[in-house]
Amino acid sequence: MRHYLLQTAILLACLATPVLAQEAATYTPADEIAIQQCIETVRDINANAKPGEQEDARTCIGQVSNDCQAEPGNGSTIGISQCNARETSWWDGYLNDNYAALQESLSAEAFAELKKAQRAWIAFRDAECQFQYARWGYGTMRSIGFSSCMLNQTAERALSLAELLTDVY
Repeated sequence: MRHYLLQTAILLACLATPVLAQEAATYTPADEIAIQQCIETVRDINANAKPGEQEDARTCIGQVSNDCQAEPGNGSTIGISQCNARETSWWDGYLNDNYAALQESLSAEAFAELKKAQRAWIAFRDAECQFQYARWGYGTMRSIGFSSCMLNQTAERALSLAELLTDVY
């Protein structure tokens, strides 16, 4: 009986937390090329665009994940979550690259403030995505809600840091 209760407790603990396999997902070279090309295309368009006719790099968010989800076998809850996590891993690297570049280009005082803002953003992202997870109760959508939130929040922040970086130079 104790063994059964222990197994049940472990199962419930696993169900009460977001899918951890998402963190293990890594992007492919094709994913990287697709996102970089999208961002570069937006930059090229905007370099020659008139005010009000500019494109938003946020249109690049989710394209790789959506393509991944269209592949056979990736339409399940686990597949969708893993596709989201795969793209998130690219955006996280882009975010970290932009953050490091800002550290090199900002004054020590400005970077200290960015560091505080980044820590606050991480706390917000984690809380927001945990809310998205909890919002769906015990349904399978909770994993998709969490992974979608992580993708969107991470990509948005990465692009915000990239915009800051262009303002510095």
